[in-house]
Amino acid sequence: MACGLKKIAAALTLAGLCTQANAMPAAVAAVGVWMGGVGGAFLIMNATAVAIGLQVAGFMALGMYQRQKAKREARRQRDAYNASLTDRNTTVAEASPEVRHIYGRATVGGSVAAMFTRGDKDQIKDLVIAWAGHECDAVEDVLIAGESLQLDGGGNATASKWASTSTSTVGATGAFSLSGALNLPADTQRLVSITKGGGDEAMQLWESQYTLTGLVVQLKPEAMDLWAGQSVSIQYSRETTTSYVRVRHHLGAADQIADGQLIADSAGLPGAWTATDRLRGICYSVITLDLNNQELQSGLPQLTARIRGKKVLDPRSSATAWSDNPALCIYDFLRASDYGKGVFPEQVEGVVAAANACDELVAVPGGTGTAKRYTCNGAWQSGTDPDNVLEDLCGAMAGYAIPGGTWGVHAGVYVSPVLVLGDDQAAGSINMVPAPSRSEAWNGVKGQFIDPAQFNQAVDFEPLQNAQYVEDDGGEVWGQIRLPFTDQGWRARTLGSISMEKSRAKKIVWRGTLACLRARVGDRVIVNNALLALSNATFRVIKRSYDHGSAAVELSLEQDEPRFYPGVSNTQPPAPGVQPDPTYKVNPPTGLVLTNPAPGRIGVHVDPSVDLRVTNGGALLIQVRTADSGAWVSMPSAPGNATDQVITVLQKGVYVVQVDWRASTGQQSGQWLAGAVTVTETSFATGDDVSNAVSGYANKENPVFTGVVGLPAYAIDNLPPAGGDNRRKAILVPLDLEDRPAVCVSDGTDWISQITGLPVDYVTPPPPPLPAPAPAPAP
Repeated sequence: MACGLKKIAAALTLAGLCTQANAMPAAVAAVGVWMGGVGGAFLIMNATAVAIGLQVAGFMALGMYQRQKAKREARRQRDAYNASLTDRNTTVAEASPEVRHIYGRATVGGSVAAMFTRGDKDQIKDLVIAWAGHECDAVEDVLIAGESLQLDGGGNATASKWASTSTSTVGATGAFSLSGALNLPADTQRLVSITKGGGDEAMQLWESQYTLTGLVVQLKPEAMDLWAGQSVSIQYSRETTTSYVRVRHHLGAADQIADGQLIADSAGLPGAWTATDRLRGICYSVITLDLNNQELQSGLPQLTARIRGKKVLDPRSSATAWSDNPALCIYDFLRASDYGKGVFPEQVEGVVAAANACDELVAVPGGTGTAKRYTCNGAWQSGTDPDNVLEDLCGAMAGYAIPGGTWGVHAGVYVSPVLVLGDDQAAGSINMVPAPSRSEAWNGVKGQFIDPAQFNQAVDFEPLQNAQYVEDDGGEVWGQIRLPFTDQGWRARTLGSISMEKSRAKKIVWRGTLACLRARVGDRVIVNNALLALSNATFRVIKRSYDHGSAAVELSLEQDEPRFYPGVSNTQPPAPGVQPDPTYKVNPPTGLVLTNPAPGRIGVHVDPSVDLRVTNGGALLIQVRTADSGAWVSMPSAPGNATDQVITVLQKGVYVVQVDWRASTGQQSGQWLAGAVTVTETSFATGDDVSNAVSGYANKENPVFTGVVGLPAYAIDNLPPAGGDNRRKAILVPLDLEDRPAVCVSDGTDWISQITGLPVDYVTPPPPPLPAPAPAPAP
């Protein structure tokens, strides 16, 4: 290869394209080899053109190299992230451990925050194990080497491996009631004997003389005379369990107090626990180990805990509580500034719809009932790239969290398209994106999920393959996915199937009219294009941009069909209204009602439109004029799904209002519906109106108020007449030293400032002159 490069360089030097002072870069030489013999013949025909071409190709090759380098680095980071997921079950003792975060339910290792040794033989160790860097809902279980401690209500281990049981016989006293009943001690394991009296006079109650139900002894009739009401001695066996592991939990609440028992147990030891060691905002457990158990004498045991993790906000109820809903976990992650993306709540959209989709019950394969469609159960460490975490959280619901002006959260379910794209919505060429390479278009998928039945380790789910795709592709092409927030095999296979279909999806770039702005990233659209053989094909918008120069909208679209989502019970066909309408007819408005709800205001009400192309992206057009004027003034339009609007006219009088529907595709019904209304009182401009005017938003094309008239500006010394044709109209007049305009309205005589309520050219009369002083007396 090196020899070949030298030969290419020598040939170029002889051709005059390279000199020792301006040698060809190695990247260009490499491109020369890549181009082959045809390029060599072309060199002789047009050396200059080839030199330019080689430079361009060299930059291309360098760019390819940089992209490959970036991919290798991304792969390295991803491998490191995957390794961190494998280590999530490891408990470590180190100076600066990474903080874990938990969504849903997960089994995790912890970090040793403190350790104390005590006892006459240093046989007792108290460990403070931090599980998560936030408040958790519950610690459901603690395990050593994958085996549950089976804690009792007092936090003592009862599992046979971590506890020993002994039985002893002890005595107690009691008395039969007059009805012949006797209550045994609460810790009775087995009744041994009941006696009365002592010495030679001692008498035993035989088993044939009583019945035992639970802890109550009841005399039979034949024993009543001798034993009823008598004091007795009771001998019974009791079982004593010695736990070698004891646990106390602290969930990390904001008002969490220090562990009182640890304060007492560590008193006098180096670094003793104090009342200030509250660890607020940290979920931790105090685990006491008794090294008299041989299993605990080999160093720090592998401790893990099954935890119900972070409480998250549900915008559907405004409640903050534990949830394994992926959409709610993503919503929390996007808003988190310390470990997430730090997004403001109002910048996140689509959470409610995505959460509802995740909570929907679907049939579990095998006829074992129903379960939520998608859940999120997993953990990650604080050093992990947030983008990787967000990708995996979205993977748990086969969805997306799409950034932009706002973040859009979308679950992996099929929903009806919002727009039909046809020839009328095209504003340029429509490009089919080249199909993915063979290695990227899968016909089978393998992957891993977290299996609670396998000690919460990442295990392979059953591979999934489409035989028809294998035949079409001429061989097997396997894809790999990793699902660290999925803990059910059947759900992992569902997610794998969706991933496989998306890997094979067609992609196109649609250059369209402004009507395409109605389709947002994440929305689905129907595409009809004869050249591309697309008829009622469903695509999802993955990118949207706007070309100001040509006023065109460019949509990057990816094929997205209902069949991509197996086992999804809410799969819906496109709503009938989104099918193409060859007539593009828009129904006229009906039910116009006009009111005067406040001074200077007109209320407009119409019946809802029956056209989907109006209610989804269309508008209600409104025009107004005075009854004595023939010039219509266009008001700000209302959304097509609205039925009410309030407009501002300022001056009292009779006004005529007309309305019409406009579809998202631009067509109107053309049948304006008009009515008249009387405005009984004049209104001054509002503070917002004046603010807009001062800010310079008002001009002839852009009215300052909700909008009745265009507002031309006039100098105060060049005002037009306030009466005549200008009656009830408004203008802008600079009134202060900074020439900021004020809104002035004609009352038929003067231009009235809407700031002061006085005529704009009002001049305060000068004060009367002072009387002349009396002449001074003559000397």
